[in-house]
Amino acid sequence: MKRVIAVTLILALIAISLFAQDSDEFDEIIVYITNTGTKYHRETCNSLRRSKIPITLEQAIERGYEPCGNCKP
Repeated sequence: MKRVIAVTLILALIAISLFAQDSDEFDEIIVYITNTGTKYHRETCNSLRRSKIPITLEQAIERGYEPCGNCKP
């Protein structure tokens, strides 16, 4: 039970950090990453079949993600 609570808290903190928005317009652009990939994508990209995690463009770049070559976000 303690593990479930800990995992839930961690996921909540991750969600808060992903959806936190600053006043800067750059921070408001949402792109999508996957669980295992190194690229960020547009919402409609075919590469997002298995997982689709929203993240701001600024966060994606800060975390080292690069733009997808297919959807070119």
